[in-house]
Amino acid sequence: MTTGTNHSPATTVDPLKIELEQLVAGEHGDPHHVLGVHSEGDDTVVRGYRPGAEAMAVVLPDGRRVEMGREHPAGVFCGRIGEPVTELLTTGGYRLEVRYPGGGTFTVDDPYRFWPTLGDLERQLIIPIGAVGLLDGQTYRRGAGCIGR
Repeated sequence: MTTGTNHSPATTVDPLKIELEQLVAGEHGDPHHVLGVHSEGDDTVVRGYRPGAEAMAVVLPDGRRVEMGREHPAGVFCGRIGEPVTELLTTGGYRLEVRYPGGGTFTVDDPYRFWPTLGDLERQLIIPIGAVGLLDGQTYRRGAGCIGR
């Protein structure tokens, strides 16, 4: 007679892989959490998504290029830069060089380099008149044509 339990090998869950799947399916609630620049120790990680791209590189303000590795076959790439995020962003940021099948190569600004911000105009456009709610951590009540806190 055998005693004990029958365990299957431990399953490893990769949170990044789950987030990338959500991202390419258009179901990720916060793409800035995954894309753009992020601190990782003393380094900076830049992740970009260009559907259908076959290669990407980070182009730094001083002209250096950092090749990015493919993280998802749909066109998500990641590159590691050996300098702090603050230095990268205060020296003019970066651009992404994107190559598509057939040889088309384009250098573009990364929209995820910029954090999302909402000004008064955007708040007025997205909050219906008479609404009360929470936006940017603040409670808002919108009357006819104005927003109050």
